[in-house]
Amino acid sequence: MSKSNGEIFDLAPPLPKQFPEKFFTSKSDKPVQFNPQPIVVHHYEWQLLTLAFPILIIAYVRLSGKYFFRHLQTGLYSRPIFRQLFRDGILFPIGSKFPLIVANLLVLATLFFQIISRFAPITISTEKSLTFQIAEILFIFSIYSISQIVFVRILGFIFKTSGFVKEYLANTLFFNSITTVCLIPLLIFSIYSRTDIILWFAIFIGVFLFLFRIFRGSLITFEVSNYSLYQKYLYLCALEILPVFIVFNILIR
Repeated sequence: MSKSNGEIFDLAPPLPKQFPEKFFTSKSDKPVQFNPQPIVVHHYEWQLLTLAFPILIIAYVRLSGKYFFRHLQTGLYSRPIFRQLFRDGILFPIGSKFPLIVANLLVLATLFFQIISRFAPITISTEKSLTFQIAEILFIFSIYSISQIVFVRILGFIFKTSGFVKEYLANTLFFNSITTVCLIPLLIFSIYSRTDIILWFAIFIGVFLFLFRIFRGSLITFEVSNYSLYQKYLYLCALEILPVFIVFNILIR
């Protein structure tokens, strides 16, 4: 140490800097080879278009009927309110039934395509164009929906239960509309999500509403006093459960 003009300077040499230990302690004569795995990104932005039409349809129905969403909510919670709205003819706005059916078909087709794209229970054929495959899925769901309506109306005409048939079809369209409204935002988020949680939640919502729809429909059929409980059970199986398995089998093949 030295002193100059009252100031003290430390002339001791600095201590050697402590370097951290190296991660690699040995050298390798073999060249290092990297095998990067690319991240697969599916570009399914076309689904935004198929979901945009249902959004426009729901907006149109909302403008046509001021209390459309309120009717969906109250009718879901209370069956007597649903029946009262059905009797008063205000359950659905005028001219909204066909657009709601179209919206539901587009949403179901998009949901099914996302399922087979993510979980791949079946492989999407590369021999056909994507547009053709989407049209096939949409066509199968359309045939299922139209056949169900026609079949129920024929049965209502044969067995003279047209009043119950109208309520049953209204119940089906009612729950299909709720399914459409609930699944649209989930499917939009699922397009860009890298996790399957949102899609699983959408599947859960769809299955739950489908089972709830069958339960409400069974209550309507059980009010028909001309037939036994066994006949009503067979009717529900032939009308609701069996067609679902048939459609799923066709789509797989």
